[in-house]
Amino acid sequence: MYYDLNIDCQFKDFSELDCVDAKGYCMSMSPKENYRSISPFPVPALEKPIYTRINIEYQNRLDQSIMNSLRKFDIVCIQNVDSANISSVIKLDPDVIGLKIDEVRHIKKSFINTLKEKKLYIEICIRDALYGSREKILWMNSLRRLLKLGCARILVVSTGAQIFTELKTSNDICKILNVFGLSDDNVKKILRNSEDVLRSAALKRYSSRNAIVTNENEGKLKEDFIINYKKRESL
Repeated sequence: MYYDLNIDCQFKDFSELDCVDAKGYCMSMSPKENYRSISPFPVPALEKPIYTRINIEYQNRLDQSIMNSLRKFDIVCIQNVDSANISSVIKLDPDVIGLKIDEVRHIKKSFINTLKEKKLYIEICIRDALYGSREKILWMNSLRRLLKLGCARILVVSTGAQIFTELKTSNDICKILNVFGLSDDNVKKILRNSEDVLRSAALKRYSSRNAIVTNENEGKLKEDFIINYKKRESL
């Protein structure tokens, strides 16, 4: 089951989202400052579920109190992560990490192993490869490097779409991943990672020591990935 975890909040062609085979979407905003005072934005009412996401760039002043305040968003992504700051980012425990595309070659396997242990996911955005031959080559090389480091279990492929022509179907993504010689099973696992991100984010926000904090409905993420998710598991 595939969710596109990165649709820009300025995206306007909402009817197109129901035409693509993604199960649901995250609408993302990318503020530059004043992280503490930012609140989730209203999302469009569609047939498919829409979740909120905030993208923040790594800064030295980021601390756990800021991260806790941002968990009112369904997904928190720290972007522009490189080999120099990845250790600090891991401690902040975001839901998704966006690596600097030209820094992937410096990432060590030990960091990847730590991310796996902590169930932190690395996102790679297709939009970064759409415009410019140099960007496409860099993107392909970075994805190849991540797969070589054994990232398939924690890799999320999103579109980063700002307009409807940048949307991709799950089959489009499968074709991209097949270029790297992945088996169909591994490709499907990568697609399912998007659902795992949402489930993990819900558990961080609404459970403690494997117990649900409250059964009250506190938003779409909790409804889909805590309350109704338990029902699906028991069927």
